[in-house]
Amino acid sequence: MFSTLEPSASNFQSSSTPEAKQASVIVERISNDGNLAYSIQAGGHKYVATAQVGSGAFGYVWYAIKDQTEEVAIKVIDKAGLLAQFVYCARDKRPTVQQLLEGSQAAAAAISAEYETFKRVTEEQSPFLTPLLHAFEDEDNFYFVMRFYPQTLRTRAKFGFMHWQLRLVAAELLLALQHLHKLRVVHLDLKMENVLITPSGHVCIADFGNAEVLDRKLTYQQFYNELMYGASGTSGYLPPERVEGKQGYNFKTDTWTYGTILLELLLINGGVSNHLWFQIALALKLTRLLSTGILYIISVMERINMVTATRRYPRVTASWPS
Repeated sequence: MFSTLEPSASNFQSSSTPEAKQASVIVERISNDGNLAYSIQAGGHKYVATAQVGSGAFGYVWYAIKDQTEEVAIKVIDKAGLLAQFVYCARDKRPTVQQLLEGSQAAAAAISAEYETFKRVTEEQSPFLTPLLHAFEDEDNFYFVMRFYPQTLRTRAKFGFMHWQLRLVAAELLLALQHLHKLRVVHLDLKMENVLITPSGHVCIADFGNAEVLDRKLTYQQFYNELMYGASGTSGYLPPERVEGKQGYNFKTDTWTYGTILLELLLINGGVSNHLWFQIALALKLTRLLSTGILYIISVMERINMVTATRRYPRVTASWPS
């Protein structure tokens, strides 16, 4: 699918152009202080994966040490599981050759879209988007190596935010989405678990497994008019047009989920921690949140989370009150 890839400069700080290198991949089970671990050698680097820190529909994320010095996260995508996700047939029947072919093409398109998103994000060098450090594959899996950030926005939110911190998170998330849309990529699965917190306390959008990658040459109007279909994503974060799924939707689906995350942060910060927060009336906790800054955020969210996508804010550029 793709050759082993690594950056031409460490952590993409000096250069944003990655170069591809052919290399064999060796994965071995090893003992790490008596615990099971994996040694992965690829592209001239050695990774020791010691713990699983995440999982998905057809893959998982490892915590690993690169070359005995750097903490990284390795997203491992199982090829067989990925293919099975896209092969559609009756449960009691074997898939036909045509179904296998169509499933294989869809799986290849999905992994290629994620890889292409990583390449564009890495070139952009946005501080609010997770770059790709290294990518490779073997017979069984695809591997994406990224920086390791131990906290997500959800785990960080458990400790609460000052109002100025909420404004900072809102601003940085908005910039991240603007950068992503500038690259003509629609995330399609933005949620608190897919927003990581850097060691310095800033946000960084991750997990481009559901991303829709469009032609980078599209004008803004063409990008606006580009319609997508399907309801994949996370329940509770989908805008009305994606739930209905008949007329298609555009990049403003990300705008909706952005507003949804802000609302969720406000409710969690006010003491509402239930994951089914969207079923709770705002009035129950709103009195604990009132301030000039918070009321301004709510007024912005009213414009972001318009039910009709054509009326929804494509961009929010207003300044925050002090």
